[in-house]
Amino acid sequence: MLTTHSLFNEDEKDISDDLFQRIADDIRHKGYSINPAALPAALSYDLLRHLNQMNTEKFDQAGIGRDMQHMQNDFVRKDEICWITGESEAGRNWLSWTEELQLYLNQRLFLGLFSFESHFAHYAPGDFYRRHVDAFKGDANRVLSLVLYLNPGWSQDDGGELVLYR
Repeated sequence: MLTTHSLFNEDEKDISDDLFQRIADDIRHKGYSINPAALPAALSYDLLRHLNQMNTEKFDQAGIGRDMQHMQNDFVRKDEICWITGESEAGRNWLSWTEELQLYLNQRLFLGLFSFESHFAHYAPGDFYRRHVDAFKGDANRVLSLVLYLNPGWSQDDGGELVLYR
């Protein structure tokens, strides 16, 4: 199996280890961690390149709920998503990197994280995802959420930033 650390040189491995430690410390002390431009540059570039080459038909309107309760609700959420399944090299490398993070956090914080799902989300101008708890109704198994922005040259004036509520 390909591991994250084999994808990058030793300097990038040290950077990932430092990042993982910072994330663990932040979660332990604050309950969240914000790390601008933290992902290894090669992985960020590969994900963005893959995303830019993707056929827009792979994206579906996002919904809320799971299984039989899954539905589209334009009042709550208006964006499009495409699941990252590991079919592409960029997707496999992303999932490998997140697996390394998951293992690190399990070892340091004893979180018992056992699964991970990931998708690209596209928000056209005016799209949104209203304030919500990032878990399915009645479930408490979603312990952490990870958000990665792939917007080169983004500034606060562009809008679309994540807002965390206590």
